[in-house]
Amino acid sequence: MSKPIQAVILGEDLQQRVFVRRMLTLLGYPRNRIHEVPLPSGAGAGEAHVRRAFADDVREHRRRAARTRAVLVVMIDADTGTVKHRREQLALALTDGQIEPRHPDEPIALLIPRRNVETWVWHLLGRTVDEEKAHAKLTGRESDCQPAITRFVALRADPTSATGLPSLDEGVIESRRLP
Repeated sequence: MSKPIQAVILGEDLQQRVFVRRMLTLLGYPRNRIHEVPLPSGAGAGEAHVRRAFADDVREHRRRAARTRAVLVVMIDADTGTVKHRREQLALALTDGQIEPRHPDEPIALLIPRRNVETWVWHLLGRTVDEEKAHAKLTGRESDCQPAITRFVALRADPTSATGLPSLDEGVIESRRLP
């Protein structure tokens, strides 16, 4: 008998959570086995929440992996910084929490859009985007991103894929950590 699948989403806003949840369901993860880490209340608190919660969620993921086929998907915007800087912040959170760094084969994916997740969504929908600018949010219409996620999953399946958007290409590669 195989271990049950447990997927956990840590994201900073509703759009990110919709993106990741849809990605996981397209990859075959059962909806009832996908858990979302609750968002804090208050505007602008999401990014800091992800950085604060990351170490504890990695620790819990590793405990859970002993009894389930567990995956952890973390999505956090790079905002006006770089993807590299955001990765370094997350790595530092593990160090500060006295937790080992991610192992190369560990199913913990870090999806870090630059500037925000809408950059990925609009690009995947065929619009011209610039990673330096913020792009229109889908507030109240978050599920309109579903065709973009379908495209993302298709890119994930093609090891030679390249989108021309560096943070998206990194995200596609990161998503391949998930079985």
